[in-house]
Amino acid sequence: AQEALARSSERVGRSLQSSKVVLDRGTLFDRLDLHWICTAAEVEAAWKRLDAEFPASDPARYGEEWRPVVVALRKGMEEAYQKLKVDSARRDYRGSVIERTMIEQSALMLAGKGDMAAVKDQARESWECYSKAIELNPGKPEFQAGLARASAAGGKPR
Repeated sequence: AQEALARSSERVGRSLQSSKVVLDRGTLFDRLDLHWICTAAEVEAAWKRLDAEFPASDPARYGEEWRPVVVALRKGMEEAYQKLKVDSARRDYRGSVIERTMIEQSALMLAGKGDMAAVKDQARESWECYSKAIELNPGKPEFQAGLARASAAGGKPR
């Protein structure tokens, strides 16, 4: 039993150390375990998941020796969440860490994927693709029109 507990503690320690490396070197998206093409809903879902995993009320949950790491992780996650939950701040930050051409090309690719999903009568996937295309380029009228078509076809999320 003690050997199993020691292995479990070692595994938890490696996981926390890995998360600490992401905190030190990664982007705000990495801190919340998100792709850089994320929406406000995805930021919120990631925050809820991580908030449950690293609750502010119990920083010693993983053992007193890991408390400083958990506190630092929690602080980094909170910082990322506060910045990424706001649409304009998330888009500005994305533009500071991802090249503009990559953002524009990704939006076009997502719109194309949305068109293909619509042709295949996959309204939900079409809606998701257009939502992300709009996330990357909110001013594009053709993306708005695609989202409206996907919504009319029943592609809205539940």
